[in-house]
Amino acid sequence: MMTTLVASRVSPGRVGAVIGRNVGALRSGPSYWIVLLSGFFEPLLYLLSIGVGVGALIGELTVDGRTMPYATFVAPAMLAVSAMSGALAETTFNFSSS
Repeated sequence: MMTTLVASRVSPGRVGAVIGRNVGALRSGPSYWIVLLSGFFEPLLYLLSIGVGVGALIGELTVDGRTMPYATFVAPAMLAVSAMSGALAETTFNFSSS
């Protein structure tokens, strides 16, 4: 029931307004491109620094009887943190860059 209510409020005009806002922000200057590029490189840097760097100190972990490298163990959490950070940066772009 909730899905039907939410889907009925989405109109092509609203979608066009969001797309227009993003295109306008892209044309506003290099700061928006930095936000987009950081969203691509941030998970890679997290995985390299924490997964590989700290993983060299920790080694392998045993989880539920399976042995796995630390980078494999921590990768899903690093992706989740990066997704949340990217969503926060994207939604607060207008407030923090003005």
